[in-house]
Amino acid sequence: TSKTPDPAEPSTKARDAELDSLIEQSGRRAIFRARGLTKSYGTGETAVHALAGVDLNLYSGELVVLLGPSGSGKSTLSGMLMARGLDVIDADALSHQLTAASGAAMPEIHKLFGDEFIANDGSLHRERMRELVFQQPHAKLQLQSLLHPMILKLIQDAVESVKAKGKPLVFLDIPL
Repeated sequence: TSKTPDPAEPSTKARDAELDSLIEQSGRRAIFRARGLTKSYGTGETAVHALAGVDLNLYSGELVVLLGPSGSGKSTLSGMLMARGLDVIDADALSHQLTAASGAAMPEIHKLFGDEFIANDGSLHRERMRELVFQQPHAKLQLQSLLHPMILKLIQDAVESVKAKGKPLVFLDIPL
């Protein structure tokens, strides 16, 4: 199905021209530009739109945070950015690193929650922890109080690493 253009909406070219004019006035120049990013996944007869018509203008020195719940398109957009050679720091992957076997958070998790929350390989037993934190809000707060500062430190280190490589943009993928 094709959508009939709304005469009240400016065309993509008109929006781009207006944006270019504003950017030029500010003295800034976009170093990454994408128009109409769209990604759909087929699930049987249904199409799930992870991204629909997203326009991006990014400038040197910016920190770009992709923030949203599961299924909101963060990973899709992250993959598109990485495919174009841009670095994306994945907070969820950092969390998994901390809770892997021998991860920095594991001794304290063991101390706080006990043996039953440690998997046979020494990593966090995610299924049991998920059950606990959904049943006991205090347990969720304990886990967050432990992990969030550690994740933030890893994010800060990763941002500095990206900057040290001379990369002009830093992207963070953070689930809610």
